[in-house]
Amino acid sequence: MIEVLSLHITDKCTRKCPGCYMRGKPGELKDPDFFMPFASIAGEMGIKQIALGGGEPTLFPEFVAEFGAACSQNGVILNMTTNGDGFNEDRLDKFKDLTLVSFSIDRHKVRNTRELHSLFDKMRLASAAGLKVGANVQLDPFIVKHLYEMIKELFCHCHRVYLLQPKPTKLLPDAGIKTRLQAASFLYENLYADESLLMKLGLSETCGRGEKMVSVDYCGGVSCCSFDKSFASLTKARDLVEIIDKHYPFPKTTQCPFL
Repeated sequence: MIEVLSLHITDKCTRKCPGCYMRGKPGELKDPDFFMPFASIAGEMGIKQIALGGGEPTLFPEFVAEFGAACSQNGVILNMTTNGDGFNEDRLDKFKDLTLVSFSIDRHKVRNTRELHSLFDKMRLASAAGLKVGANVQLDPFIVKHLYEMIKELFCHCHRVYLLQPKPTKLLPDAGIKTRLQAASFLYENLYADESLLMKLGLSETCGRGEKMVSVDYCGGVSCCSFDKSFASLTKARDLVEIIDKHYPFPKTTQCPFL
């Protein structure tokens, strides 16, 4: 049973982060309106949640507002991942139908204390508007070294913190992340790590690829997760129903397809 539909509605972004995994997808770029029917399709298929990303989805605030309203009407939870650049007070009404907004954090987006506190201000703004707040943290040796302090600070502002392995990665198990992650998980209930990281650290044997998630990119490519290669292409949004019926679930794998 698919629980999450991940939609990457654009390749446009306000940043040029070197570790971005969504650049260079083959095919013709879809207009954001192509994705509008997925709200009702997810409701019909019993998919509980849509994860909205990009690129940077806040570049299309009108779409986010309309799509959020459609998700609410169809009983589908809508979460959004953003770098925070387009999340500000004068756009809050466009994001009112989101359940959770997750802010991406890495050493390319947050380069100093001033930028970190600016991001905390945006988190407080989202929380005051009634949204749950998350942080998606891409690990590197510096963040691993200061992991306890960062997690403690983030949970002052966040409902959920999600730790991500860089893709591709130079982060090795002996960087100290395994011990720190296990210790921190006892203190914080809503601390999560992506499956590729858990497999890298020997804390999980298989990846959930092709079981509980399906991803559609900005060219209409369908994949088992956001890191995977497309195995099908959509002409229209409703084609997804037939594709899922035909291909899901996929066999379990012991390797992250991106890595």
